[in-house]
Amino acid sequence: MPPEQAEDAGDKTALNAATDKASEKTALNAATDAADPKADDKADDKADDKADPKADDKSDNKADPKADDKAGSPKEFETFTIPEEITFASEDISAIEEAARAMNLDQPGAQKLVDLAAALEGTRTQAQDQAFEDTKAEWLDQAKKDKDIGGSKWKGTLEDAGAFLQAFGTLEVAEVFEATGAGNHPEMIRMLAAAGRVVKNDRILTGNSRSGTATNRADRMFPNQGKSQGKK
Repeated sequence: MPPEQAEDAGDKTALNAATDKASEKTALNAATDAADPKADDKADDKADDKADPKADDKSDNKADPKADDKAGSPKEFETFTIPEEITFASEDISAIEEAARAMNLDQPGAQKLVDLAAALEGTRTQAQDQAFEDTKAEWLDQAKKDKDIGGSKWKGTLEDAGAFLQAFGTLEVAEVFEATGAGNHPEMIRMLAAAGRVVKNDRILTGNSRSGTATNRADRMFPNQGKSQGKK
């Protein structure tokens, strides 16, 4: 309210107070009611009533009573349980332990990480093994179908390769062929067969009995081709 109006209102109230007792009483009552000293107390009481007496309890309940019970990561982890068919390098174990400490895992929690890593490694190894077997089978199929060394020439090819291996091969070479699958590769078989023909032409190996021995050696050197394949 502007000052001028406030002054007018004050004057009017004063005039009414001199001539009209009712107005004066009303004005005084209004002023008295407005300045009721109990009003603030009532407001404070209502505010206190609205305050949730359980708020502090809820706040206390939010604190995890088990937080102090959690052991967390030990200074040194115990030896983990790893499946026999899975092999982890020492750096792999170190990486798992580092991850476990970053997540504040205890021994059982870290073991779960190891179990997961072992499962993934097992799946990866199986996939690799299957891919290796598929590759060896594909190489052998290509060799048997090759126009120069396969088909009707397949048996003679193995005999020629066996002749060379009979003269110069060792069982260690056979192990390498088996481990790498090279004994099924068309180009390896082609090379050994050609070398075997040179050996036979130079009469290093002669006679049917030696030829049979060469074939047996070829069977050992190329175990994946099978003894009962015969001619194609």
